[in-house]
Amino acid sequence: MLQVKSLFFIIVMIFCFQPLYAAVYDSDILNTYSKLSPRIILMSTQKSKIINSINICLTYEPEDEMAAQEFISLTKANYPNGIQSHTIAFLKMSYENIGVCSNSHLNFILSANENFLKKVLLFSKTEKIMTMSYDDKLLDKGVDISLFIGRKISPHLNLQSISKKGIRLDNILLRISKVYTQNPKVDTK
Repeated sequence: MLQVKSLFFIIVMIFCFQPLYAAVYDSDILNTYSKLSPRIILMSTQKSKIINSINICLTYEPEDEMAAQEFISLTKANYPNGIQSHTIAFLKMSYENIGVCSNSHLNFILSANENFLKKVLLFSKTEKIMTMSYDDKLLDKGVDISLFIGRKISPHLNLQSISKKGIRLDNILLRISKVYTQNPKVDTK
């Protein structure tokens, strides 16, 4: 009985010290995003903006900093010498400092509350920066790209938000992707 109480106490303590709003990120899924993010940039008109390096800005809330760092580490491990003669550079930014990301080619969004997400999406639209999110539900909010990971991995593209930025995508990317269509609002009246 003492062991059961001790185990229960340990479990309760673990949950009490977890950040309240931190999302759970799967390393395998983060690895998939780290492999595809630079390639998606190169399959869009963002490629023409590359000077020396592919610039990816990771925006996150403080409780997701470890996931942001893991994404960076995985990308560097997958592309130790860069890709197509371009190095890959990262900025890790909290949502309050999003303006620093103005020279980015892609804004990778980890979990975000509604206010921060609106700020990032408005900034990305103004600066014509593609957005990609770990959470495919953010496509409803205006994020450009997310991945559907099932038996097959396929990018989901929000063509409406991408076209508003004047970004064009290669035909190959369009062929392998699914076009996201916003879920119609259900009228509850």
